[in-house]
Amino acid sequence: MHRSASRMAERGDSGVVTPADVRHVRESDMASWHSAICEAFCETRYAPRSDPHFSGEMTFAARGGARMSRIHSSAGRFLRDPQTIKRDGFDSLVLLVSLRGELRLTQGHRALRAREGEALVYRHGAPFEIEFPHPYWAVSLWVDPGMMRRHCPDIVSESATVIRPDTTNGLLALTMVRELCVNAISRNTRDTGRLVGATLDVVSTLGTRPDPAEMARGGWLVEKLEDFLLRNIDDCDLTLDSLVAEAGVSARTLNRLFAERGTTPMRWVLDRRLELAYDVLARAQVRNVTEAAFSFGFKDSSHFSRAFSRKFGMPPTSVLRRG
Repeated sequence: MHRSASRMAERGDSGVVTPADVRHVRESDMASWHSAICEAFCETRYAPRSDPHFSGEMTFAARGGARMSRIHSSAGRFLRDPQTIKRDGFDSLVLLVSLRGELRLTQGHRALRAREGEALVYRHGAPFEIEFPHPYWAVSLWVDPGMMRRHCPDIVSESATVIRPDTTNGLLALTMVRELCVNAISRNTRDTGRLVGATLDVVSTLGTRPDPAEMARGGWLVEKLEDFLLRNIDDCDLTLDSLVAEAGVSARTLNRLFAERGTTPMRWVLDRRLELAYDVLARAQVRNVTEAAFSFGFKDSSHFSRAFSRKFGMPPTSVLRRG
């Protein structure tokens, strides 16, 4: 692991003098980056996206009962499971503000997305999965539950949520978190504890329940499953459990999400297989119906032909001849 020396802790890449207790980490391989994240914050599992040019850079400090960080990294996914939580007993409430890039979180029965300029608020004492689908820049404020309970107990008692800048208080809270993190890292900020408390007091004025429309749509979760299906389109053993494991939510949540779209998860899988098969048949990109059936996860051509005819009102041979 390549770590900066004390000199780097005193002077950032921009040339701005920083406090001596600030640490800077820059890594070019995924394993070292994950190790650095665990050392700075808490234990997680890491599932990076394939990237031959991976890079991760982080500057962080611990002051006033809180931890502040600024991060820029390649895409990846972090998971914290019940076994890890039981083993290390760590808990913290996190406010993660996206400066650039999208943040996706599943915790409990909720699937949330924060876009640039928005923030996720979630707990490390409960299982979660957080995904960064693209390279991202972010700042984060980590606060111990005791401080959070003193300043905004309603947020502690509720599930994960998103802070958006569409209200005066939401914009103020996001600005305070961002400025607090940047200033704590770049200069010797006095009374950090009071500033953290003031920031949390503003956060406490926000409505903390997730946006029902965002939850009902769950658009990004369907996009995630679409990507998973495309990668496994020829797997005839794909099950509801496979989708649940990939989505990181319960089967009940997944069923409810697709019920709102008038279907079920496995019916959606079948429909997407057939739609994609229709496209390759129409383009004559397969030699015969059997090849199409196996390519799109059907165990035999007769089952494929029956399902295809029910959906499109014509047999797959007709589409192939016409193509």
